[in-house]
Amino acid sequence: MARALIPLALLVILLGGKTKSLEASLTIAEGFILSWRPEWLWTANISAEYTHRISAGFFGVMVLLFTLWAFVSERRKYVKMIAAATLFSVVSQAVLGVIAVNNLAPAKFTIPHAVLAQIVFALTCCLACFTSRTWTSDVQPAQETHAKSLRRLGVWLLIAVFIQLLLGAAIRHDDKGAVLRDGREHIFLWHLVAHIGGAFFVVYRVLLVAIRVFREHRQHKALLTPTKWITYLLTLQFILGIVAAILKAAFSVDYDLANAPPASRVFFATAHQVTGAVIFGLSAVVTVFAYRLLKPVAAPNSVLDAALKAST
Repeated sequence: MARALIPLALLVILLGGKTKSLEASLTIAEGFILSWRPEWLWTANISAEYTHRISAGFFGVMVLLFTLWAFVSERRKYVKMIAAATLFSVVSQAVLGVIAVNNLAPAKFTIPHAVLAQIVFALTCCLACFTSRTWTSDVQPAQETHAKSLRRLGVWLLIAVFIQLLLGAAIRHDDKGAVLRDGREHIFLWHLVAHIGGAFFVVYRVLLVAIRVFREHRQHKALLTPTKWITYLLTLQFILGIVAAILKAAFSVDYDLANAPPASRVFFATAHQVTGAVIFGLSAVVTVFAYRLLKPVAAPNSVLDAALKAST
């Protein structure tokens, strides 16, 4: 059941990203929708926001059911805690969405709403790991040979990707189109430079993880497979990001094009966001499996212990 949450969470992110790319977030004035409106499915930009809300509601119900199952059937406390955290995050995201709509979508609400979706996706990936056969098997953790464990490298990778997601959300949701139209291109450029700098920091952290996994832990498919996909998607992400930035700059100066963007800008901006979410989720998978499958080098208790170990 946990695996089923992953594509649902990704679908919510995809539809939410498409809604933002279309600038259709305020096409439905109501914060909560309590009635079925099939005509909205065929009404221009309203369909994007409506399908986003429908998918988010269905996903929320599935997370609730999984959380109830975890509290009834699971003995592991950390699985119950992560399930509860996922449910809390989904509810918080919904509340932020309502507040954003009621206040005409200011950046201080839409940015946390967007980033929280990425966190929820990563949490669903963790839940899928915790309930997988690899995790629940009786395999014993292997001893690492480096003082800097893969656990630590994975945590730093998660931090780097998360910061990058924040910078990307700021560019998408803090209206840089208005900045370009006002002739203050330097503000957009500074945000873009920060986002590009964050991308290179992510590349550096990915390289550290990939080198370690490819050299020493190829026998663990739970580490090797997501690491391979991170490296593949990172290349794609650079291409999508460059094209998305160019199209945003090209179609934001004109007010009409900014609020009714062409299909090319919608596609590349949304694909860039979704790919970033997948990289974040895969980074979470590598990190949690590093905790399950590997045992870090024990730190020496004293300077004397370190000296004795070095002499043997």
